Amino acid sequence: MNHDWEKKKIEELCVPQKGILRASVKYKAEDIIEYVDISSIDRNSHQISHTSNYIFKDAPSRAQQVIVRNDILLSLVRPNLKNIACVSLDNSNLIASSGFCVLRSFGTLPRFLLYVITNDCFTDKLVAKCAGAAYPAVREEDVRSILIPVPPMEVQAQIVSELDKINELIEAKHSQLKDLDALAQSLFYETFGDPIENLKGWKTDTFKNLIKLKSGDALSAKDFCNGRYPVYGGNGITGFHNMFNTSGQNIIIGRVGALCGNVRLIDDDIFVTDNAFVVNIQQKINLRFLERLLNLLELRKYANAAAQPVISNTSLKSIILPLPPLNLQNQFASRIEAIVEQKKRVEASIADLETILASRMDYWFND
Repeated sequence: MNHDWEKKKIEELCVPQKGILRASVKYKAEDIIEYVDISSIDRNSHQISHTSNYIFKDAPSRAQQVIVRNDILLSLVRPNLKNIACVSLDNSNLIASSGFCVLRSFGTLPRFLLYVITNDCFTDKLVAKCAGAAYPAVREEDVRSILIPVPPMEVQAQIVSELDKINELIEAKHSQLKDLDALAQSLFYETFGDPIENLKGWKTDTFKNLIKLKSGDALSAKDFCNGRYPVYGGNGITGFHNMFNTSGQNIIIGRVGALCGNVRLIDDDIFVTDNAFVVNIQQKINLRFLERLLNLLELRKYANAAAQPVISNTSLKSIILPLPPLNLQNQFASRIEAIVEQKKRVEASIADLETILASRMDYWFND
């Protein structure tokens, strides 16, 4: 909606980038800094979830920008609304990667600016300015040249209050999901004990004897034909297609990517790409039990150490898996199904709230 607000370039509202460089602060070689890169961002809350500690002299060469509370970090590489964070930490030793555009606003409320740049309209402007095929990126000067609406401060405060309340509800629902996951994990340990230590003395067998992994089919994003079938790649759902290659109840394991080793039990018609595995079990075993077991074993740690992590049949074949009696597995699965149903209701509530948030963002920021 067009509110006839004044528009200004971001550079008119924020401290120049040169005022944020670490060269402006005198560090000693032995000082401890906390490094922030793209992996540090919690993509749900738009906050920094963790940092990496370094002695200053050993810090990565990309650790170039000093950041403080209320700074906004926007990734210049593959920019999208998921790669944006508002710093909520008070720490004079936070240093961000040079891959971020750091926005320190003096002309708007910081959270108002955060909401402006996390709406789809702004993201579209960023993508239009991207260059590079393999690693599309946008230049910092191009980010700072984008025009954004600047309503009066009292209107900014009203907008922030409204959108914050919706986001607080969404965050509360995400916390419920974490609690339910913790409950499921607690039930597993209560019933079966630690799957690695196997102190209850369950029968065991190797991964290769219990499970065969079959890769999905090659399908690049440009070949997606929009349809109703979810496409599962290495990191989960990557889009939708008009065909499926896997049906019924199956366990899917991410094969390639930052989240490789993630385990999901899916009961649907889906398309699995060659970046993921479909599990074929070789003995009688409850799939719900197996899903929880594999998640607890953290298969990601068995990936190779390459720039693009990959797991394989070979890297997993020697893992020892406990095999409690099938009737106990089935009892456990029944209890987990009740938790899964609760999660579905919470996820539906999150989807409704996100629809409301998107609608209000569209009202406030899109012409």
